[in-house]
Amino acid sequence: LNGLENIPQKGAAIVAANHVSLLDGSSLGACLPRLARFMTKNSPFNHPMFRAILRTAGAFPVMRYRTDVVAVRNAWRVLQNNHLLGVFPEGERSWDGRRQPFKKGTLRLMLAAGKPIIPVGISGIYELMPRWTHSIKRVPVSINVGMPMHFAPISIVDQTEEDVRLADRQLGDAIKRLIV
Repeated sequence: LNGLENIPQKGAAIVAANHVSLLDGSSLGACLPRLARFMTKNSPFNHPMFRAILRTAGAFPVMRYRTDVVAVRNAWRVLQNNHLLGVFPEGERSWDGRRQPFKKGTLRLMLAAGKPIIPVGISGIYELMPRWTHSIKRVPVSINVGMPMHFAPISIVDQTEEDVRLADRQLGDAIKRLIV
């Protein structure tokens, strides 16, 4: 684990990490010096035990593959209350360990928020527990937290495709450098 000093001790910020395993959120969340409230796919919230665990961890559901107005509102509340918002901009776990394209909606939310974005690269966790298995292997895992990135806030209606492409490229490059 490297770079924890890059997590602000207080104030709103967005922690954005690559997503290759079911264990990404819990592994990253356990290492952070502050509670991060992660946007999490909604299906685990259908099971009472998982729902209780996720709520205790500060997670909130998001419906994938569409604009989830309630999840966006929850994300705004997290940031307005000066908490850490945890996101996986890819939107879902990788099938082969490689980075997937970021979801435009997540990028748009981050640009509109105007809060520091802390890139995180998680390495080794795909080998630990790939998406297509339920078994865990014993391998080293590395979590690298990068320097906060700052984008000028741009309201969603004022964002251009170029704004989104630039954020995608800069955040993607930052996360890629942190995956070792």
